Amino acid sequence: MRISEIAKKWDHGERWIRERCREHMIPLAEKKRFWDIPEEATEPPCTRHYASEVMRRLDTINNGTNIKFFPSTDPEKLRTIMSYLEEWAFISADNSDGTAYPKVTDLGKRLMNEDAISNKKYDKRTTTKGIEVGSSGISASYEVKEETSN
Repeated sequence: MRISEIAKKWDHGERWIRERCREHMIPLAEKKRFWDIPEEATEPPCTRHYASEVMRRLDTINNGTNIKFFPSTDPEKLRTIMSYLEEWAFISADNSDGTAYPKVTDLGKRLMNEDAISNKKYDKRTTTKGIEVGSSGISASYEVKEETSN
């Protein structure tokens, strides 16, 4: 199916569909002369960046760090995103090693890497993070410097 047909079917603009294809969030889409999307493709519930953020947090939790998952996200939306990521093999719910959350697959890690590269191209800030452990406890610092053009 062409982008215009998918846009009508999913009730989105053609640009939105094209961006999801470019981001590889519609895994069955193929770039020929135009984007070719099979009828069985399902509508992505979010952007690559948001999906990558979900997978980054899953990785962090599975590596033993205790963080709040997404406190401001609607639980139903998060379930939909997780279901989509599992359906298209970005994450795996195989918990045979005792992990409580799904694991990010190689395909998911590739998507996260593409997102990180894409964000680096457009990020014009320099970020400095630091954590210090001393006798008075733990202190953290976070500084963002805007890049200036002369």
